[in-house]
Formats: sequence, structure tokens, C-alpha cells
Amino acid sequence: MPVESGFVSLGIDDQNLDLLLDSGFWGIAVLDGDWYKRTFGKYACRKRRQGCYFCPKEDPCVFEGDEPSENLQFADGKILKCIMRSGKLVLESQEGSEFLFRVCRGISWDDEAKPTGLFGISMVPPSSERFQGLASTESTLETLMRYNFTGRRSYTLQTIADRISKFISGELTLGGTLNGPEAEQHSFPEFAVNPETHGAFAAVWVSSVELFGAGRKLKAREPLSRRHPPSFLAIIDTGTSGISLPCPVLIDEMESGLRMGLRKERYGDEQITQMYMADEEKLVYVQEEAFDSLPVMGLRLRGESHSIRVDIHPKHYCGVPEEGDIFPDVTRSSKRVTEGILGTPFLRAYSVHVDYEDYKIALLKN
Repeated sequence: MPVESGFVSLGIDDQNLDLLLDSGFWGIAVLDGDWYKRTFGKYACRKRRQGCYFCPKEDPCVFEGDEPSENLQFADGKILKCIMRSGKLVLESQEGSEFLFRVCRGISWDDEAKPTGLFGISMVPPSSERFQGLASTESTLETLMRYNFTGRRSYTLQTIADRISKFISGELTLGGTLNGPEAEQHSFPEFAVNPETHGAFAAVWVSSVELFGAGRKLKAREPLSRRHPPSFLAIIDTGTSGISLPCPVLIDEMESGLRMGLRKERYGDEQITQMYMADEEKLVYVQEEAFDSLPVMGLRLRGESHSIRVDIHPKHYCGVPEEGDIFPDVTRSSKRVTEGILGTPFLRAYSVHVDYEDYKIALLKN
């Protein structure tokens, strides 16, 4: 399946939809078109990639009645109220009837993270305080297997380093395995298992974070993550546009590395101060001429037999310049968060294969 700026195309009940590919979600969720038009304007659903679905007039979607509903809460703060429906699914050249999906309305969101439809490719996490009432839920990949769309709970996402969109582009293949010469080209980090979610989400263990500039480590001291925490789990998430790491000094060190690189280019301290802005969570913006002085992020991942270093370059974590400025999409997680998120920048740098049958992750450098 083609992936364009993070979205895949499919059909539900003869309605063509573009849904955001989300490796941190397990189902198919569309937005109630009538609600969306009332909320965002009469013609809002005419725009591509809104994920609007219109329930049949003879079988309307009722959110305030006796029909069972659930609330889905996402990492960016969005909360969706959803009801279950079934219909005909068309995926590329295959189709199946009575395919379960969610029709949703937004309860909470911000202007930068308006609700959109989702095509989830994770497994279903066990029921917990965070994930309630999911014991009888089936993941999209499991349902596609049951309908013989695919023969394995796995996917391969071949990505391209496109800086134009905040989400990745490339090609998604559902099912399949890596064997022989193809497997030898990949690196195999350990599939990290969270005690709460078990192996529902594709994740890796990050044992250290280092910053590099001009081909060398910027500072000969301990890697950032060895100060806090000693190692952490990081989810590979196609539905997140940036990278977020639980390293308290991450932004301070990125700022220090940027200043060091600019001094090497003979900029004075007063000039440097005017070339970027930073706060506690991120580098807010950097002038385009300072791009080459931004550091490379080196993540050391726990591997099956040995550790694996993956490099995230500025071309991966920065989009295209806007009016002379670039906006690094790297943030320091809030103090309450102990997990990392590896979104678009990671996937620009590496294509990924995830196999939920034997819980393996494979990375291929782009």
C-alpha cells in the first residue's frame, strides 16, 4: 500500500477514505462526518485526509443512546468517543464484508492535533487502567488475517527521507517475513516488552543517547541517558511527527552542541544568540544558516546479540525551512514520562519490519 505524507487509502461502505497510518493504535477509526461538518465547517470533509465517514441514513450513528461506546485517549491529548460499526472494507484489490471499525467524535483536542481517521497496525494491549474494556477487541492485523487479506501478523514499512511532510511517505506491506540475503541487510534490535502493554506496540530499548558533530562526539562525557534514566523503552510510532526522549538535559546538550558548531564556523556569541531560540522542552527554531551546525543524535539500542547504534541526522529531525527558519522536531519528555517515542525523524532514517508472530523488529538504514 502506498503511504503518502503518513496516510493510506482504503474504502469503507463505498466511501473512499485517507487514514493516518498509526503503529501506536490497533484498529480502524473514522470520524463521524456529520459531527465533523458541524464542528469544523460545512465543507470541512471535502479536504483530503480528514477521515470523514457518513453513516447510512437508514442506520444512523447514535452516540447519546444505548449503543455501547468507548473513549480513546492518545499521547498528544486527543480524546475520541467511539462506537463500533461493521461494513465492507476494500483494501487495494481485496475486500471483505462485516469488517468492524470505529466511528468517532472528538471530545478533546488542540488546534495542532485536530482529530483525523486512523489505520492502526499494532496489537491490542491487555485491559488495564489506561486501556479499559479491550479484552474482546481484535486488532486490524488479526482481522485482516481472519479475512485472508494477509497470512501473518507483520508489516514492512519502507520509508523515504522526505522532509516536506511531518509524517512519513513510502510503502506499507502487510504480512511477510525477512529471510536469507534480505534479512542479512537489516539490524535486529531487541523487541522491548512493556509490563503494562506487553508486546502490543513495536518498541526498542535505548541504552544511551549521544550527540555528535563533524563526525565526532561533541563532549567526552557520559551519554545523556546514562544520567537519567539508565535505559528506557521507546515506541516506534508512525502517528507521531517527532522524537521525544526522557532525557532531562537533552535540549541543553543540543543547544550546547549547536553553539559549539557555530563557534567552529567563526560566529560570535552575540550572533549565535540571535540564530535560535530554545525552551526547556525543545529548540523552538533555528535559522536556516545554522542547519549544518546542529548535532547528530546517536541512539544505542539493545540488540539480540550486540548493541546497535542508530544515527538521526538534522535532515531527519528538521522539516523544510519556513521563511528562513527550521524547526527541529525533538522534545524532552515531561518529568512524569519514562518512555520515549520515535516518530517521523526515526522513520526517515530507517525503514522498519515488525513481526508480531515471533516479536522481532528489523531496521534498514535508508
